Amino acid sequence: MYLISLLQSKCLVWILSIALISTLNIQPCVTWMNSLTPEDSRRNSYYTLMFTLSLTHLRYTSFCLERVEYADTIKKDKMCKASLQQSTNTEENAGASPTYDKEMKQKEEIHFSLMDAFSYFLYYPLFFCEPIITYDDFSRQMNESERKTLKASEMKSIAFQATRVIFWAFFNEFILHFFYFNAFQHHVSVLENMDQWTLWGMGYCQGQFLMMKYFVLFGLPSVVARICGIEPPAGPKCIGHIYKYSDMWKYFDRGMYNFIKRYIYVPLGCSKGNTLQRLVCSASCFIFVFIWHGTEYYIFIWTLFNFIGISLEVFDYWVDKRSAVCQLKTSMPITYRRIQTIVAAPIAIMSMFPAFCFFGGSNVGYIYFQNIIVKG
Repeated sequence: MYLISLLQSKCLVWILSIALISTLNIQPCVTWMNSLTPEDSRRNSYYTLMFTLSLTHLRYTSFCLERVEYADTIKKDKMCKASLQQSTNTEENAGASPTYDKEMKQKEEIHFSLMDAFSYFLYYPLFFCEPIITYDDFSRQMNESERKTLKASEMKSIAFQATRVIFWAFFNEFILHFFYFNAFQHHVSVLENMDQWTLWGMGYCQGQFLMMKYFVLFGLPSVVARICGIEPPAGPKCIGHIYKYSDMWKYFDRGMYNFIKRYIYVPLGCSKGNTLQRLVCSASCFIFVFIWHGTEYYIFIWTLFNFIGISLEVFDYWVDKRSAVCQLKTSMPITYRRIQTIVAAPIAIMSMFPAFCFFGGSNVGYIYFQNIIVKG
């Protein structure tokens, strides 16, 4: 990847990046990597290896893309300086130069040597687990950490975060010993005989536990990184307060969201495009998410329905800006809210079944769909 980045082509970087992450889904490569790990009935070593390789893939992709972007910036800088020298309007140049020089100085603080690449790939606090931090943010914070020391208020904040993480880690262990909502997803026959209220409760507990588990998994590395002067993205937001697809992707795994937004969504031009362009860009993002998480059927169902949900939200924003809807919103606000609820309810229900597929596989999602929707 590093050698490919020397060619200064983002397209080549992405081609190799997709090719490398795809190897984690090809059976011969999976068999070979499985042979590298010690035999384990739960295959914990194998899953740790796969997860670590997946995270490393995001890091070296970020580094290489930032390196290509930096090379493009240097080229533009040389062209800009050449045009400034040829320009005859010296007063305008003098006013524009300080701001431009400041931007270039900030970029020049980011280094792209092979040693810098390894220091980013192998940064130990975040090596085995998320959150993902992009290379531009990592390099900037690493340079700043060398010039400052932690304040007393920062140490108190870190200690408070560490206390929260430790508490929820023990709480997770406690509930796993007395509540078996995760174990039931491995016993399909038991789920099939449950009533609807029990199924809804099981699904809600699975979602909350996933959020608490990721809070601990993200929180412990973040505490160590903050002691070193690195501020990773915040942990997941409570899913009980999230009711939109876009917010779920934005606030659950913020590191992944920052990666996708910076390297896929914005470069494709969707931030300034029309509704159709935004949908195409969203589809590109979810294709990458599908490949990165693993090309399994239940992952496909999960990403497909999430894309449909995001698309419906984009369509809803478009409809909400129409003049007739704006008039209804102003003249009859209560009626408008009721119509919103009626329209949003099926989407909210639809969002739950792909989540159940993600928790326990397509069979579990199918059971929820059959018992709650079909049998009613």
